[in-house]
Amino acid sequence: MTQKRPKKAVILAAGLGTRMLPLSNMLPKPLIPFWGKPILAHNLDLLHSWGVKDVLINCHHKAEMMMSALQKIAPKGLRISLSFEPEILGTGGALRHAQWFLDGMPFWMMNADIAVDLKPDILLRSLQSPRHLASLWVHPSRGPRTVDVKDGRITRFQSPLPGAKNTYTFCGLQLLTNRILDYLPEEGCSSIIDAYLRAMKKGWSIRGVEVPHSYWADIGTPEQYLVAHKETFEAYKKNQPGKRFVFSEARARICSWHRKGVSIEGFAALDNRLTLAKGTHIENAILWEGVSSRPKTLIRGAIVGSNTNVQGEVSHIAIPATQALESSEMDGLAALGWDILHTTAHLFLPRGSERTLIRVQQQSKKAILIRYLSKREENTYYTRHARFLKKIGVHVPAILENAPNHDYMIMEDLGNRTLKSQVPGPKQLQLYEAVLDDVYQLHHKGKDAAGRQSIPLMLPFSSKLYRWEHNLFIENFISRQIAKKKVDTKHLLAELHLVAQQLSREPYTLIHRDLQSTNIMIHKNQPYLIDFQGMRFGPPSYDLASFLCDPYVELSEKHQLYLLRYYAQTFKGTSTVESTFWWAAIQRLVQALGAYGRLAHLPGCERFSVHYKPGLRMLNRALTHLPPLAYLRELTRMLS
Repeated sequence: MTQKRPKKAVILAAGLGTRMLPLSNMLPKPLIPFWGKPILAHNLDLLHSWGVKDVLINCHHKAEMMMSALQKIAPKGLRISLSFEPEILGTGGALRHAQWFLDGMPFWMMNADIAVDLKPDILLRSLQSPRHLASLWVHPSRGPRTVDVKDGRITRFQSPLPGAKNTYTFCGLQLLTNRILDYLPEEGCSSIIDAYLRAMKKGWSIRGVEVPHSYWADIGTPEQYLVAHKETFEAYKKNQPGKRFVFSEARARICSWHRKGVSIEGFAALDNRLTLAKGTHIENAILWEGVSSRPKTLIRGAIVGSNTNVQGEVSHIAIPATQALESSEMDGLAALGWDILHTTAHLFLPRGSERTLIRVQQQSKKAILIRYLSKREENTYYTRHARFLKKIGVHVPAILENAPNHDYMIMEDLGNRTLKSQVPGPKQLQLYEAVLDDVYQLHHKGKDAAGRQSIPLMLPFSSKLYRWEHNLFIENFISRQIAKKKVDTKHLLAELHLVAQQLSREPYTLIHRDLQSTNIMIHKNQPYLIDFQGMRFGPPSYDLASFLCDPYVELSEKHQLYLLRYYAQTFKGTSTVESTFWWAAIQRLVQALGAYGRLAHLPGCERFSVHYKPGLRMLNRALTHLPPLAYLRELTRMLS
């Protein structure tokens, strides 16, 4: 016998939307458009199609906008109640606060920020036993997979081995009986997971239910939001679950802009009231209502917020500066002559550091605003380092404004082209030679000048720093790729210690420390160094290895050796770098792989995992130039 379809549902919509900042400065997350329609509207439509008649929605952030929007988006025949939370109550507290709404029958509870397409029958059937308190939709392959499920029952919500066999991700949709109320605190903030754990100790069963032929996506971050659009567009083309989101009006908007001279590649989720110039190109992007563009604008892999004017190349997030910047930052721009009301802020992809990079643009005028945390010592050095490097002849961006009391700075915008994007060929080699010219100035003019001018620096390379890089490699890369019990850490550290000993014999000079292709901008055919705040005394071969063994580019061995000789022969007295170069390459690549491993596990930075294989290839090449480091070689070959 099939469970009667619930008539009531609770939607959890009271979060602050911090993971979706700065977009959630403009709209509460439940109202963020998904294919031109608020995600909350999609979810209300789904619940209504399941026979739900009454929905209670809790709210907190921008509650007045929620109230106004619901009058327009609620399906006919669906009664909506709002539960305002002056202080956020959590998933358990919200349900306790909604006790008045429940009628003793099973009900749905759903997160507001998920994109779902499924039939409810299997969840309904799973709640037949009188000892089943709730049925939670779980996914076997997507998300963090922290829920342990055995024989259809949840045994743990925090698995000690997330991602292992029989682990699942809770999808944010559940069917509950009102007996859950017996396990919730009478007042205050609480989690429904804690209530489930208390109920399980009393013998209740919490079901973990897979739903075949379904679609689920968490759209809690900008990156997840873009991916969900791409997936649902593919589902529409292949007639698969998820296709429901690409509704007829969304498809009609795409066709309409095609006819008006806007080229579209991949998906384009277009809202209302757009003013797009002929010649605009859109590729895998989301445009909210009121967006306008200038001719030849390229919008690729981007989310463009409401009423934003864009031009040139646009990626990641673009919104009005008034919605993205702090008041002190707007004051700083205004002092430089900017009209803030007509300025657009382009946010760069997260880079894994604690800094936020924002391009500000007002017609042809552009600059880069860097927001940082002054508690990280090196961040406070950037401005002084930039001015110092410029004085000794190193090409670096100009500093336009420094506001250490407000933790931001504004610098010259050198464009989007990095050395990484340079096509291989003679021009690439010329640019590499030009970088080495600057690197020489840094290494050999910088050493004495930094001492004379008392330039603040990070601590120099030492056995402690080398060991820190080794541990970064083992803990964040090796141990995540190979089970810890299979790694002879003592043996590996002994070999890496030999590498550090070789480098410690090289005379130290002033080095950049992170001299990779993504930290070298190409502006008017001249390379400029950026991200030099980690500058310190160390072996110059470390910089050369960072530069010539960069996994982002993978120079050929022939070009590596040519450029190494260029540096050594052009600048007299630097021949020691040739004898230590491959040792430095191992040290740097170990550090880089460890950093990629750490970054790839940060929200929004999963893309760094694509650099594992190139890094291992470069590491294997370096190992062929040295006496056998047999265990390290065995590990890298195993992982390549």
